[in-house]
Amino acid sequence: GGGDSPPPIAAATESPSVSVGDIEQAASQMSLHSRDSEETERLRQLGNALYREEKYVEADEMYSRAIMVFASAPRTNAGKGDESPLGVQIDTFVGRDAAVLLTNRAAARMMIPNESTPYDEYRVLILKALTDCERAVRADASYTRAQLRVAACHMKLGSFGTAMDFLEVLSASEDADVENAKIEAKAASEHLSKVLGALLKLRACVPGLPRLYSDSRARKLDETYEPVVKSVAALSSYPLLSSSEFGKPFVEAKAALLIACGAYQEASAFISEIETLGLSKEGWVPEFTFSALLGKGDPHAACEYVKSVSECDVDEEAIEMARTMLKGKEDGNKMFNAEKYAEAVASYTLAFDAGKVPVAAAYCSIVLGNRAAAYQGLNEFLNALADCGRALAFNPWNIKALSRRATLHESIRCWDDAIRDLRSYVEIAGNAQYDLFATAQERKNALAMATDRLRRLETTKTTQANSQVDMYRILGLDELKDKATQTDIKKAYRALALKYHPDKANRNMPSWAPASELHDDADRLFKLIGETNAQLSDQALRRVYDETERIRAQRERHASYERSFTRSNTWSAPTPNDFQFGQDAPWMSPNSRRSKPRVNRQSSGKNYYWNF
Repeated sequence: GGGDSPPPIAAATESPSVSVGDIEQAASQMSLHSRDSEETERLRQLGNALYREEKYVEADEMYSRAIMVFASAPRTNAGKGDESPLGVQIDTFVGRDAAVLLTNRAAARMMIPNESTPYDEYRVLILKALTDCERAVRADASYTRAQLRVAACHMKLGSFGTAMDFLEVLSASEDADVENAKIEAKAASEHLSKVLGALLKLRACVPGLPRLYSDSRARKLDETYEPVVKSVAALSSYPLLSSSEFGKPFVEAKAALLIACGAYQEASAFISEIETLGLSKEGWVPEFTFSALLGKGDPHAACEYVKSVSECDVDEEAIEMARTMLKGKEDGNKMFNAEKYAEAVASYTLAFDAGKVPVAAAYCSIVLGNRAAAYQGLNEFLNALADCGRALAFNPWNIKALSRRATLHESIRCWDDAIRDLRSYVEIAGNAQYDLFATAQERKNALAMATDRLRRLETTKTTQANSQVDMYRILGLDELKDKATQTDIKKAYRALALKYHPDKANRNMPSWAPASELHDDADRLFKLIGETNAQLSDQALRRVYDETERIRAQRERHASYERSFTRSNTWSAPTPNDFQFGQDAPWMSPNSRRSKPRVNRQSSGKNYYWNF
């Protein structure tokens, strides 16, 4: 096994006539027998080799064996029971060799923890390492490496002030490692002071818009929080800081910062860490937990949490808002499944209107995506496109809205936009950091389907490079098409242009809505409407468009007929006797007589085989 450290240094039984200097001199004259010394060195070298191979648990065991040999071996120049000639009991576990052994074992123990190590086990290992380092300093106070390891252990434990105090003793040292350790300790202490200093301000902050993941889609971080975010990121290298003397205020400040910045996904993961630290009973935790769950788009879990807490200091209006949004979406889903799309739109609108604070933005994104599906069921494609754009403005990682918008773009033959949406979908679905699927298999299946769909669309774009967008569908005149009058076109255009004018993009949106993103999406739709109206309002251009659409529809019907014929005709499946197989064809053999051409007997005597 790993073994335990040798017992603490026994205090020397001093006599009035014996000084400390005499005892230290006598101890320094004691040494191991050569055989024990060689065995200790052999075990230490084995431990060093294992350490270099990153086998830290095995290295810890080997160093422990070396320490036990060193501690239990008899000393020369000593009396009975390791009594010195001075006649007092002294500690024999001293000197540079003892300090090196303990420092090496401390280094191995500090390297054992990894990301999967439980918090309590991690802390115990660092505390054991600290004990070894402090023992090494007592064994040889001049061993700088042991002193540095003591400071490193305090740093890992989040005791930056203690580490600084310990390093001040080494101020006369010219060792570069000492100076680097001082710089690190000072920087960490400044970061901690910055975070704790912002606590009062963070407590008063309102939740931010969703910034669920840190990538190119994430909205820009508020300049007010940016320095504090950088400090918290720097302190993430010290996971045991949360259990230090400043642990409670640091954890509260970090939790408040996550909510203020809209990092609800990370905040949800932080809930379990708070429980591990035993801080679940703190007064600020219920509000934080509710906001984290609602902010990531799960009002059901947020409401269930409120029910499970006996003393819950959460705003009643926020709880009622979550319940209203949840009920509105559920009602909308029922109407949608019953194909009552108009009623579904109304229910989804009620759910969306209930979201009065930024913490509800992620769930508003889900509701808008569902409302887009209802609009699609009503053949209101522009309304559906607009809702998908709004959903992505509220939450850029809403892959369902991305997929639906790609479908809508495909339906109006906007190939470039559809391909762009699908590429974004594939990028998000293929990244494991996005917690958007229940299982890895579900992610794999979704990625495979999206990839196949993307390839199909890219092929369609290549083969239909000159195809036009479906202008009648854009204006909501899909049923009339070329039978629509100029009055119909003008009326549809005016209604849509008024509704989707960029200056009115935020008219029916909450005050906290992302104005810039909503404006950009409305501007894109407004341009599409304007281009469509310009084409259809001009009689000459419309005739060209209608004729092109007629030819396209005719070709599609012809292609559909050919596909149907190929599937149903008995001659559609090639056989080894067909001419395209060359030498396998019987009439190509010099010894065989040419076969008669096959005839489709179901036809009127004509051979349709050659049309294949």
